[in-house]
Amino acid sequence: MQPLVDHLASELITTLDRPTALFGHSMGAAIAYEVARRIEEVRDVPLRLLFVSGRPAPQYSRPGSIHRGTDTDLLADIRRLGATPNQVLDHPDLRNLLLPSLRGDYRLIETYQPQSIARLQTPIVAFIGESDPDVGVDDAQAWSETTQSNFDLHVFRGTHFYFLANPNPLIECVLAHLGVTVTVPSSWPSTP
Repeated sequence: MQPLVDHLASELITTLDRPTALFGHSMGAAIAYEVARRIEEVRDVPLRLLFVSGRPAPQYSRPGSIHRGTDTDLLADIRRLGATPNQVLDHPDLRNLLLPSLRGDYRLIETYQPQSIARLQTPIVAFIGESDPDVGVDDAQAWSETTQSNFDLHVFRGTHFYFLANPNPLIECVLAHLGVTVTVPSSWPSTP
C-alpha cells in the first residue's frame, strides 16, 4: 500500500492549486483515504472532499487470506461480488490474463493495516449498497471517526457494486456534494 500511496500522492500534490476531490470504491476507498492522509501530512492542506464507497472505515480493516488461496477460491469471491461478467471469468485466456492482477489487488487490500487512524481535515462522504455482504451501515458510519470535518453517509439500493445497474443516483449525489450542476443522462447502456 505505501509505495502506491507515495506515488499517487506525489503526483496529486502537483495539482492541488485546483480544488481536488478523491473517489474510491472498495479497495480504492482505502487507497483514497491513505492518499488524502499523505497529502495532508505533506502539505497540511485538506482536499475538497473524500468520497469512500463500499469499504469499512480503516479502523475496521480486516485481514484476509483469499489472495493466498487457490485460483478457484479467488474466482469464487470475485463471482460473489458480482462485478466481473461470468463470460470473462469463464474464458480461459481472459481469466489467466486477469488472475495475477486480481490476486495482487486482493493481496494489497487483505494485508492493508493502517499504521494509525488519522482524523483528516478533509470532509468525507461515504456510500454503500444496502445489501452489501461485506460492509454494513455501522462499518460505513465509522468513517465519521476519520475526519475532523463534515461527514455524510448515503445508502443505495443494491449490493457491493450497487452502482453498476444504474449509476445515476451515485453520480447525482457526488455532483450535489461538489456543488456541480450537470444533467445526468436518464438512462445508461445496459451491462451484459
